Amino acid sequence: MMSNGKVADMEHLPRYFAQEVSQRVKAHGIDRMQACQDGLRGAQDVQVFAPSCVGMNFWDTLYWGCFDSANDWASEQGIRVDPL
Repeated sequence: MMSNGKVADMEHLPRYFAQEVSQRVKAHGIDRMQACQDGLRGAQDVQVFAPSCVGMNFWDTLYWGCFDSANDWASEQGIRVDPL
């Protein structure tokens, strides 16, 4: 995937995978997807994913800034945050 230019490097692979899965989910008439935090990392906002409702499994540690990080995901990127 890197050699043909679909993915710049390994860091971008999880997001590419999440975007591809979102296209397939939407094609099957499902308008909600849930993904792991690392799969969504680096996305500009929720608009890069096909379904209109995108949720994220969130596992940052509370005392290491979890609240601020979760707030950023929800308010800036429009992604629903579901803590694990």
